[in-house]
Order: sequence, then structure tokens, then C-alpha cells
Amino acid sequence: MDQLFETEESRQSYLSEKFDNLIEVIDESYGKALMDELVLRMEKTISDFNDEIASLMEQLKANTDRKSLLLQKLRENSEELKDQPVPEKEVQEQRELSAWERKLENLDKK
Repeated sequence: MDQLFETEESRQSYLSEKFDNLIEVIDESYGKALMDELVLRMEKTISDFNDEIASLMEQLKANTDRKSLLLQKLRENSEELKDQPVPEKEVQEQRELSAWERKLENLDKK
């Protein structure tokens, strides 16, 4: 029996033979009912799959629309901010922060 399973081809032929024998036994008793049930389940699976894909596509489109709207608002706000002068106090705070960061870097190097 070990010789039957040495190659993949022999394993496949063994399984195919056993499956064919099983199908013959089932077909004699349950063939029509089994095929009808199989077809019904496949149709339901395909229908569920199509519904899920349609739902996912709708969600994807809604998310894309939201992202586009957010990007547009960000661009508009960015352009508005470019036109406004930065208060001197904020510029000075940024310089101080940079100086503070340099001090921390010097400490890390030591």
C-alpha cells in the first residue's frame, strides 16, 4: 500500500478511484436530490457573494467621496492659511523650540 502513495500521480489516481466509487453509490440512491441541493446552495452562495461585493463597492465609493471632500477642504484651508501672516509670537515660539531641541540633541551626543 505504501507503493500506491509514492508519487503524486498514484495518490491522485487512488483518490479519484475511491471518489468515483462513492459517487456511484450515492448516485443510485440520492443522485437527483443531491444535485438539486448542490445547485440551490451554489446559487445562494453566488447571490450572497454578489450582494457582499455590491455592498463593498458602495462603501468604497462613499469612502472615496468623503476622502475627496476632506482633501478639498484641507486644500482650501491650506490656501487660506498661506495668505494669512504668521504672528511674530508664533515665529518666536518656533525658534525657541528649535533652540530647545538643539540643546536636547547636544545632551544626547554627550
